[in-house]
Amino acid sequence: MPPVLIKILRLVTVLLIVTTFAFLMINSLPGNVAYLLAGGTGSAEDILALEKELGLDRPLIVRYLSWLGGLLQGDWGVSALTQEPNFGLPDGGIYFYFRQ
Repeated sequence: MPPVLIKILRLVTVLLIVTTFAFLMINSLPGNVAYLLAGGTGSAEDILALEKELGLDRPLIVRYLSWLGGLLQGDWGVSALTQEPNFGLPDGGIYFYFRQ
């Protein structure tokens, strides 16, 4: 096998491992995004509706494959805080999130 192909296969393998680890770490955090978006005072029905809207009611593997497919297509998602696309963050970058 050509060395370039071996390097590409290794790169793809590492990227899959890293993205899987990142996704699992994010999804293992305590709490619920729907609960936070409901302001912590939303009713159970409001939280369930938000979970369905955000796709959090789908199985983990389906959410991962959807997330990975979005990344491959350039869809980096939408910020839960600002409702803006994640890839087009304001000029402040990560500082924008910590200043609030």
